[in-house]
Amino acid sequence: MKSTLSIDNHKVISWNKLYSQRHWIVRKNMADEIHQLIKFEAIGQEIPHFDKPVKLKMIAGKKSRPVDASNICLKLYEDGLVNAGILDSDDYKHVLEVILVSVKANIDYIEIEISDEV
Repeated sequence: MKSTLSIDNHKVISWNKLYSQRHWIVRKNMADEIHQLIKFEAIGQEIPHFDKPVKLKMIAGKKSRPVDASNICLKLYEDGLVNAGILDSDDYKHVLEVILVSVKANIDYIEIEISDEV
């Protein structure tokens, strides 16, 4: 099974952005916002629950200067998939592979491809 969660007009959170927030509560609030966004979008897009191990591919499109692929903070989004009930866990038994892709685009967006075809 394969499914793609797409969110247009969203600027991906980078590790630099996350760690530039000095106070832990600011970082926690950022994480909570991403978790809620993922849950809302997953329900609206009818993303199914995956009970087999998966691989994740996150594509971050940016209008202006794209982020370095290794700077994409997938962890916040991955935790959102768990909180939304799409994944049972994000441990090594449930998420076997992660691919990060950064591209220049006409709009800011993210796509998270979830596949249990590993």
